[in-house]
Amino acid sequence: MSSSISGRWKRCSGTDGYASNANNYFAYHDPKSDRFFFIPWGTDQAFVGDNPNDALPYDVAAYAAGAIANRLYALPEQRTRYRTRLGVLNDELWQVPSLLARVDALSRIAPNVSRPDLVRLQSYIRGHGDTLRAALQSPSQDWPVAPPPAPPADSCVGSAGTLSGTFSTHWGAIDDVADLAADESSQFDTSIEIDGALFPGRFHGRAGESAPNVATLRMLAPRDDGWYVLVELNMPLELFVPGYHPFHSFESVGDFGISQPTFDRLFDGPFRFGRIGDGAVQLDEASLQPGGIVSGRFDGIIDYYLCVSTYVGFFPSPSILNPPPVAPPPATEPPAEEPPTEPAPAEPAPTEPVPPEEPPEEQPG
Repeated sequence: MSSSISGRWKRCSGTDGYASNANNYFAYHDPKSDRFFFIPWGTDQAFVGDNPNDALPYDVAAYAAGAIANRLYALPEQRTRYRTRLGVLNDELWQVPSLLARVDALSRIAPNVSRPDLVRLQSYIRGHGDTLRAALQSPSQDWPVAPPPAPPADSCVGSAGTLSGTFSTHWGAIDDVADLAADESSQFDTSIEIDGALFPGRFHGRAGESAPNVATLRMLAPRDDGWYVLVELNMPLELFVPGYHPFHSFESVGDFGISQPTFDRLFDGPFRFGRIGDGAVQLDEASLQPGGIVSGRFDGIIDYYLCVSTYVGFFPSPSILNPPPVAPPPATEPPAEEPPTEPAPAEPAPTEPVPPEEPPEEQPG
């Protein structure tokens, strides 16, 4: 319902809701009432309406791609209840003057906001309430798409590990994997344990700007198969100052994965399949000048959001931290010598066939 009111995309990479893509929500079990509650979050794609790149049909009054939403919307009494409640909330909450005033207030504290985006947002706010109201006055439409099937069981989604360490490195370029992994001027004392396995490799790395206005401490350690274990600790550039920086949402967060010796643009860089949270980065020194010292310590918990076996076809080994050694080819014994054989006896020369004897001629009497 909140997606229909706020106009969140039904389905897109990144941010969407449960009813549209079974994403960006928590389910909370209240021990007092013994009931579950949905808690939506991640509403950064609100007030945009339809996604032009979406293959699903767009219905301004309904989002029913999530399994539970789909089943409820298919029940006539629940659909009527939903549409009635949606109309009440639209009338109560979609107050155009107050919404536009809020947009103006936010734009004053964000002077670099895109002007075309701001105009589009204001236009959407002016028209969405009436569009939804008109849709609710028309007969309801059946949701034309079945709910998506459950994803296949993935044994390592949700499995966790721990990470901690200290670092002393410098600020500079961080895009060259081989260069970072060979940087002997950096000092990292890092401990990583995944699924009970302690990674024995030694990390090197550097701090730098991985994307516009994103400061990243990027660490790499070589594996036996030529790939690298990758750890990245990210925060907004303006927060990269000495002090204690807890991991927070997608603003200050860590990434875990593996990387090829070069950033393969075919796959858009390294494979990241774990988030690092529930911890912090303590920056003791945080220079933004090339060659300036960056030092401190960190700790966190790693949770997979994608199993490496999903991409096992791209990897030399499905094991992340400790790839199995490449087994040498089995030794082959030389073939046993066969005993010498006696030469076969020569065949007798062919003989001319002997014609049969003719009987003697009878003498006349």
